[in-house]
Amino acid sequence: MTKDSTLVVCIGSEFRSDDRVGLYLAEKLLYLANKLKKKRLKVEKIEIVDLGLLEKIKNAKKVIIIDAIKGNRPGRIHIFNPESFKQSSQVSTHFFNLFDILSLGKILYGSNFPNVKIYGIEVKNLEFGRSISKEVKKAADKLIKLLENNIT
Repeated sequence: MTKDSTLVVCIGSEFRSDDRVGLYLAEKLLYLANKLKKKRLKVEKIEIVDLGLLEKIKNAKKVIIIDAIKGNRPGRIHIFNPESFKQSSQVSTHFFNLFDILSLGKILYGSNFPNVKIYGIEVKNLEFGRSISKEVKKAADKLIKLLENNIT
């Protein structure tokens, strides 16, 4: 990972239904990156949000994080930056809070910390399973188009 590259971190759980959307998007983005021969675009899939995330992202210039979030409108896409979001525990589906980890990264790395943008898709179902609801899948496909315009 070089300092002029973009890293897309897709977070998801293989067996928690809609929480799987990050992994679904990772596959789509990997295909897109290969198709467009984007050498400065790296896509990472992670299932556990912990402090190891900081090590993965610290050397990128730009970081896009995609994750499932709690809400009451399944399929709704939210765009956050870590600085503007205060009540993160209300939407996170993880034990470790993504926004708290990113805040710690800002403290540790200061001005060397990459520019981070977070895309969250509201989920419908977090029960055990591998299928993504139609609302969430439709939003994921819409997000692919949006990201394709931003990373090409």
